[in-house]
Amino acid sequence: MSGAGSSTLPPPLPRIDYDAFRRKLAGLADPLRRTDTPGEKEAVKQTAIRLVSVLAKLFGDDLDRKTLWGRIGSALETAHAKVSDDDLDRFADLCLEHVQADPGQAAACDALTTLRQQWGAWPPETRFGVLAYLATHRYAALTHGRARWELVKKGEVEL
Repeated sequence: MSGAGSSTLPPPLPRIDYDAFRRKLAGLADPLRRTDTPGEKEAVKQTAIRLVSVLAKLFGDDLDRKTLWGRIGSALETAHAKVSDDDLDRFADLCLEHVQADPGQAAACDALTTLRQQWGAWPPETRFGVLAYLATHRYAALTHGRARWELVKKGEVEL
C-alpha cells in the first residue's frame, strides 16, 4: 500500500502546437521555412524560369504580343491566388488559360510535358518551393524567363 504522500498521477502532457500538428497530419512542412539544398534551390528557380518561357511560347495568338510579359506576370499572380496546395499541374493550367494558350499547342509542347513529368516525381515540399519562388520572386522569374525566351528564339537553348 502506498503512503499518503505518493502520487499515482502521470506527469502532465506537453502543450500542443496546433499549427505544427495540423501540418504534420496533412503531411506538409511549411514550404517557406524549410531549408533547401543549393541544388534544390537552383532546380526550383530554373523550373520557374522555364515555365515562364513556356508561357511565352504558348502565348495566345489572339492577344497583343506587346502585353506578353505583363500578361504572363498577371497569370502567375492569378494562378497563385487560386492554388493553395502543391498542384503545379493546376497552377500551370491556370496560367495557360490566362495567356489564352491553344490547347493543342500546349499538349504538343515537349517542354511543358517535361516540366509536368518532373513535377510528378518531386516531393510536395519541392513543388511548394516552385510556387513559393514564383510568389516571392515574380519579377525575377519574369526577367530571367524573358532572357531565357530570347535565347530560345535564337536557338541557343532548348525551350
